[in-house]
Formats: sequence, C-alpha cells, structure tokens
Amino acid sequence: MNNLPRQKLRELIEKYGSSLYEDPRRCEGMLRDLCGQYRREINVLISAINQNLVAEMLEQKRNNIPPDLFLGRLARQMQDNLAIAEDASIWAVESWAIALGMISDTSTVEGVTLAPRYTAVKTKYTLVLNIVDNANNDWRYTIDLEEAYEDNPQLFFAKSNGKEQRKFTVALEAVLGRKVKRSEVDRILQHWCNQISLGYRSAYMTI
Repeated sequence: MNNLPRQKLRELIEKYGSSLYEDPRRCEGMLRDLCGQYRREINVLISAINQNLVAEMLEQKRNNIPPDLFLGRLARQMQDNLAIAEDASIWAVESWAIALGMISDTSTVEGVTLAPRYTAVKTKYTLVLNIVDNANNDWRYTIDLEEAYEDNPQLFFAKSNGKEQRKFTVALEAVLGRKVKRSEVDRILQHWCNQISLGYRSAYMTI
C-alpha cells in the first residue's frame, strides 16, 4: 500500500476536522483530487467509513479506550466483511487512527509495525476468482500477485507476454468442456482486474 493517501487523509482531517468522515462522498472526492492514482488505497479508506469502523474508532477514543485494544479487531472485522487482503484492512484502520490522532505513524498495533511514509509494503498473496456456469457449477482459479501489481493488475498479465492469459484460457476450457472466445476471456479477466485494483482478494462471476 502506498502511504501518500494516508498523509493526504491526515492533512484533510487536520484542515476540516474529524467530522469529514460523516460525508464519505466528499471525503472520497477530496482524496481523488489529491491522489487519485491510488484507487485501491482510497477505496479501502472509504470502505472503513462505510463499515462504520471510523465511527467506532471515535467512540472508543471518546471512552479513552487504548487503541491497541480495538484496532486489530476492527482490521480483522473489515477483512472478513469485505473479503479484502489483510494488509489492506490493517493499512486502512491504521491510516484512520493516524489521521484521527490516535496513534503515531511509527506505532505498532498488535504486533504490526506501520510502514514508513511514502513506501509500499511488499507482499505476495493469492487472489481467487470464482466462476459459476449456467449449470451452477463452481470453479476456483487462483494467481499469486505481488503488491507492485495491485494498482495495475492488467500489467501482471501483460508482462507475462500472454502466458498467464493462455494458462487461464486452457484451465477455463478444461472446466467448461468447450472452446472459449478471446473476448470472453478478456471480459472475465477485466472484471477480475477491476476487483483486484479495488482491494478485493476474491471475485465472483457467472458465465
């Protein structure tokens, strides 16, 4: 995750106050104006609002509850509810905690050390595509994707010179028992890439 949106969020909260979270569309619009190239980071920050995590963080703060007693729980809650990567949920919760003045940007929450400002956390994890056909058969396909490709997963397929796309096509044809058109493969992979860039580690599609 890139930490530029984290810093911009903190600057916005310092300028407009913590009540900015009460207007998710306004908050999202401002972040897109300031660092719109980081779609995944902005998406998880706004998702934290929509999941009522920011409101709960402020409630805990008002009750003088130490952050290390609830931030980890909120990150796991976000991960489970939205099926997003663990590092993305931790990053989102920590970013809001920093912006709200609850922790510093070098704090450790439940054993997780925050990334230095402006750096990207290098991780590698498995992403899942679940496809259901007309007969209601469920098929699961996975890829291992490094953090560097999260904001532009299309680059992952492009850099393989067609190898990953052919591999997916062969596997899909084996499951369906028929030839698959290039346009069909492109449509499926485009949907999957869109979900990846928004921070989701699992995607579902019916064909």
